[in-house]
Parts: sequence; structure tokens; C-alpha cells
Amino acid sequence: MPAELAVIVPVRDGAATLAATVDATVALFRAAAVEIDLLIVDDGSKDETPKVIASLVERHREVRAMCSAAPGLSAARNTGLRSTSAPILGLIDADDVWLPPIASSALTLLRATDVPIVQGRARDLWCDSGREGLTYDMVGVGSMLFRRSTFDVVGGWDESLCIHEDYDWLLRAYDAWVEKLRFDEAVLEYRRHSRGITAGGPTDPRTRIVVQRTALRRRRRGLPPLPAGFPSLASYLGVPPPAVHQDPGRTLRRGVPAPTAGRSAPKCRPVSDAPKARGLDDGSLVPINERPIPGEGVLAVSCVRNELDRLPAMLAHHRRLGVRAFLVIDNGSSDGTAEYLAQQDDVHVFHAPGSFAASHCGTAWMLSILERFGHDRWCLVVDADELFWFAGMESSGIDELCEEMDSEGAEAILSVMMDVYPSGPLQAAPYEAGTDPLAVYRWF
Repeated sequence: MPAELAVIVPVRDGAATLAATVDATVALFRAAAVEIDLLIVDDGSKDETPKVIASLVERHREVRAMCSAAPGLSAARNTGLRSTSAPILGLIDADDVWLPPIASSALTLLRATDVPIVQGRARDLWCDSGREGLTYDMVGVGSMLFRRSTFDVVGGWDESLCIHEDYDWLLRAYDAWVEKLRFDEAVLEYRRHSRGITAGGPTDPRTRIVVQRTALRRRRRGLPPLPAGFPSLASYLGVPPPAVHQDPGRTLRRGVPAPTAGRSAPKCRPVSDAPKARGLDDGSLVPINERPIPGEGVLAVSCVRNELDRLPAMLAHHRRLGVRAFLVIDNGSSDGTAEYLAQQDDVHVFHAPGSFAASHCGTAWMLSILERFGHDRWCLVVDADELFWFAGMESSGIDELCEEMDSEGAEAILSVMMDVYPSGPLQAAPYEAGTDPLAVYRWF
């Protein structure tokens, strides 16, 4: 029987995870009585991956193996794309696992409609600790199923890109007005571990800029007329995952609504579950000065260590903007930072005794706080040496800015980081506690 669905699994040095991914995929679609053509595309593996592939081909009738025509993830995907004639395609990395709704919901929706792409949601799994993370709208193809005809319109993956290839592909799909149907169930378990491409921190932003410039040139040449009711680009792409390679800083964001009785909240886990998700209930973050957190107004979230000199100016600046309360994570300060913060009436201090590096530079801790307290309200994430600045702040405060964002239906503001400097050498102008930093550092 011809395969209805082709599953492309690119792999390079994935001996440790490939078998689990393939076994789970085969079992899932056999249980759903879906005939698949599973293509493992080896991208020059140097470990035991070829032996694992040979074992999988022998074990599963659905599995075929091939070598990529050129190096790189994009080339491996394109090799798989050219090697199958199945009418529906899906792509999964060699260290991730699809969940049952990829068959019961995504494939069913694709069969029942004429949309080119159906997308579910992704759910993080932190492999080193076994901790389950958030469920979110992934900016990537692992949570999607495609009609083959989609690639006739959009093309394959850009083989000149070593990262951000999904971002580029989705921008091209959007510019071709390729419709995408999204639903709220998680279909992909996105496994985060020390060997993953996102484990080392932020990826090179220059490649993302190249992708954006290419899209800008394409749009300047002209696009087909926008179909009525087509979503915004931000809505089409999805939400970047709140994980290790995503920096929550320099962002004013609105938390997702907390669920209430009689109302579903598919885009967030219940507030009562949020502490468990990030460890607030297991002692990893310990409140120092427990007091009620205001139920309204903007919250500021920071992670600090030995920032006593800078904190007074940072707090004063954001108080003038109208920030209602500060939720500060102290990672073992020894200069009196925690004691100073605990004395501030509008500051709520949490002690984080763990490793700053292990928390991915504080990202996990700040996300934990945002999940616990940031539901359905605006939150500002800012470092001790950063000042949030926006147009019109001289005459209006941050509450007015948030009201304007609410009126536009915006969910976040990603601001530009602008470094400021003194007029001379840095070592000749050390910062003195209690002074206005912008009185000293006036140049950019």
C-alpha cells in the first residue's frame, strides 16, 4: 500500500537518541493505522549512527535510509523531500518525539480540509532533569504536517543557512500567503539536552538578520495581494519558546490569562501548576521577604548578584515610570544586595542558591517567576544595569504604554539594546553608587 505520510528524519551523530525517535514514530502511526514512509537521512555522522540506522531498517518495514546529498540540516531535509512521493509530509529531528495528536488531530485535520499546513504545539522536555517545560507555538516545522504541493509553492530549505532555516522557510511561506491551520494540542515533545543546537545559548543573530534582509528585499519586489482575513506575520510564525536560547530580558510582555472557572485556557498551564513546572515549590527559589504581591500594575522581574551599587538608580528609574512591584531573584550576593532589596516596600526577593550557568544565565529562574506571578498582566524583564526607555515617557508612564499596547492587541514589546558609554575611557569613569548613570554614560 502506498504511504500516505512521509516522515523525514535528518540525523548527524544522533546514535544516542535516533532509535527512540524512530521507534516511537513507527509505533504511533501503526497504532493509528497510517501507512508511513520514514526516511532517515544521514548527514555525515561520525559516531555509531550508521549502525543504529542499519538496525532500524532491519527492524521496521517503514524505514528507509539514505545519505544527504550535501552537508547540513537543510540539505538533508531536501534530500528526503526529493526521495518520496507521499502526498503528506512531516519532519522530526532525531532527538524529538511526536505525541499522539500528530496523528489523531493534525493528520485528521489535514484530511478533512484543504489547508496546506496544519500545526499543533510543542512541549519542552529537559532531558538532564526530566522536567517538563511549557507548551507553546513553535517557530519550527517539527510541530507541522504539510501537503506535498506546499513545497511546489515555497520550495525546500535554503542550504546556505546553518541555522534559522525554519524561520526562513516560514517567512517564504507567509509571503506566498500559504494558509496554515493551528490547533492547541501538543504534538511534539521538544527534547532539550546538552548536545542540542540550542544548548549553548543564543545562536548567531547575524544569520537571522540575513534572513530578514532577504525577506525585506523580496517584499520590496512586490507580493501577491494579501487575502482577506490572513493573519499577521507574528501570529503566523508563532511564539519563540521560553527556553535556554531565548533571552527574556529587555522585553515588556503581557502574561497569558490565568484560567478561571468555566473558562478554558489552552495557551497556558494553570497557575497552580506553574510552580511545579519550574521548581518554585521544590526549594529552588526561596522567598526572602514574603509579602502580598499587588494584583494590578506592571511587575518588573530581575536576576541579580552583587548589584548593590546599581540597584538604587535602576529601582528609582522604573518607579518613576510607574512599575508597581519588583520581583528580584538574588543569586547569592555577598555585598548586601539581598538585605537592601528586602527593606524596599515594593520589592519581593527570592533567593536562588543554585548555579547561574545551570539556570541558563538566570533564564529558567526568571521564567519561573513569570509563570507564577505574570498571568494576564504586563511584566518588564530588566537587569540591574538596564533602564527601560520608550517614546513619550517624559509625559506618560508605563501604564499608559501598556494601555496603548492592549488597544492594539499586542502581547509584547521587544526593545532594542543600546549600550551607553562615557565620553572617555571606561576605566576613567567608574560608576559611583547613587548617581544617575545617564549623567555619566551619555554616549552611544
